[in-house]
Amino acid sequence: MAGGEVTQAVTTYSALIKRRAHLPNIIEDLRTAVELNPGAANLWQALGDAYMKNDQVNDAIEAYRRGMGVA
Repeated sequence: MAGGEVTQAVTTYSALIKRRAHLPNIIEDLRTAVELNPGAANLWQALGDAYMKNDQVNDAIEAYRRGMGVA
């Protein structure tokens, strides 16, 4: 995923996450995205946000930590 594509994906997913829409699918997609782009801190942030909205606090904390490690 190129930088612009990552930014667009994060923007789209962030809007859906705020509405709690399709969280299981979003989490699955973002997990794949961070595997393919482990250095993209904004993807880790979005994954953490999705986990938080899905009441998966421990997973969210881990995603946020991973994102901070690459920022």
